Amino acid sequence: MKRIFGSVLLLSLLCAFALTACGEEKPAADQGPLTFRNTETSGVLTLGMTRQEAEKVLAEDPSTLAQPADWTGSGTITYYPYTADHLTIYYDKDVVAWLDAGQMEANVPSHWTIYDNLTRGSAEADVLAQYGQPLDQNQQTASDGTVHLSYYYDADGTLMGEENGSAAYVALLDVRDGTLLGYQAALTSISSASLAEETPASAG
Repeated sequence: MKRIFGSVLLLSLLCAFALTACGEEKPAADQGPLTFRNTETSGVLTLGMTRQEAEKVLAEDPSTLAQPADWTGSGTITYYPYTADHLTIYYDKDVVAWLDAGQMEANVPSHWTIYDNLTRGSAEADVLAQYGQPLDQNQQTASDGTVHLSYYYDADGTLMGEENGSAAYVALLDVRDGTLLGYQAALTSISSASLAEETPASAG
């Protein structure tokens, strides 16, 4: 089981920007390009939520979620690992800064969808219909044919027509053979050093 892109690619994309703080403003729940929504529970996760808010969405009783040892407020936690609905969240000072549904086979959909209804196995055509055709510089093709797509948004959640340092959010999607395999959303203000040092803890 692979996590989509991995920290190296995410860091390379984020480091293309001057990583200026964009505050803790979060997109509204209806700003689908940056929103994870659970089709089974109707729970919604957005960048900028606090860890307490996120864990209330992740479990009816958040106390049932395993707590990582020596928690400092910043770090990566994987919830419900080894299941189709596993979800990795990077918290920056107890604020959601990165959401990652993880990469699995296209025939293993997750209840966590991005942009309202996109999940593993969704058609690439549906991805492009929702997000639009990415800029040429925002498409990277790996040796196995996987295409990494990135879409950058300003602080208001508006899609940007070009790359520049004012981007506040990024949506990252991984497609191969015409289907979606994995997806992420992140704040561009994530500390690259913090992510590089992280080893995900598990919860749930």
